[in-house]
Amino acid sequence: MEKITLKKIVFHKNKYAVMPLIAGIFMALYGVCGAISYHSGVFLPIPEFEKAIPMLRWSIYIYIVLYPAYLVWCIIGYKDEDNMNKTLFAFMVLTVLSCAIFLSFPVNYPREFYPLPPFTDITTLLFKAVRMIDKPSNCLPSLHVGICYCFAFGWYRENKTKFWISIFISTLISISTLTTKQHYIYDVVAGFGLAIFIFYFFDKYSKVSTKA
Repeated sequence: MEKITLKKIVFHKNKYAVMPLIAGIFMALYGVCGAISYHSGVFLPIPEFEKAIPMLRWSIYIYIVLYPAYLVWCIIGYKDEDNMNKTLFAFMVLTVLSCAIFLSFPVNYPREFYPLPPFTDITTLLFKAVRMIDKPSNCLPSLHVGICYCFAFGWYRENKTKFWISIFISTLISISTLTTKQHYIYDVVAGFGLAIFIFYFFDKYSKVSTKA
């Protein structure tokens, strides 16, 4: 199979301007899908072993604070521009495909099973803010999981130490999607599987144009 040629869109000299734009487009697309899918989403059966996973309010810091910090660390850290662009293309395809699934097969998570206490500490307020902004939809697949592992795979050919650090962080964040009761286990598996498939495709069957 002939490799697909990708247009190099991100360089070290422009990544600090381009990445906020890409992040903004991602958030807008995610938000629109959530607003639409929320009204027609279905609930999935929760396996017994998943029911046994406790809700840990403090894990919201992993879910919503460590998550963006980790992604920024990856983007800033990539040295090879071709690798950086392949990873970003994989990220964009992962996002678009996931959003298409959100609209075609909307899934909601039953947050009412896990009510928040009437506290006013920072952790609880942060948790409440996340629930207010992020609707209990856009579940399957988990973009938290898919994006984290996609960026982790981006380190594989560049820096093995950072690759394993990224896999560890991605796993922590994946677990936090369950302990914050934001996702089903199905969502975690689907997000991981989709990240592997898409990243493998771009890694094996694409090349980046050397032209600016």
